[in-house]
Amino acid sequence: MEDFQTEVIGFIVVALVVIMLAYYESKIRKKD
Repeated sequence: MEDFQTEVIGFIVVALVVIMLAYYESKIRKKD
């Protein structure tokens, strides 16, 4: 179970980073 939990946490962290980058990029493009 620990390995599965670590995998889920890692996946969530990666997903959050991708979402933040996409949001940040769209914010910059709107300013232009």
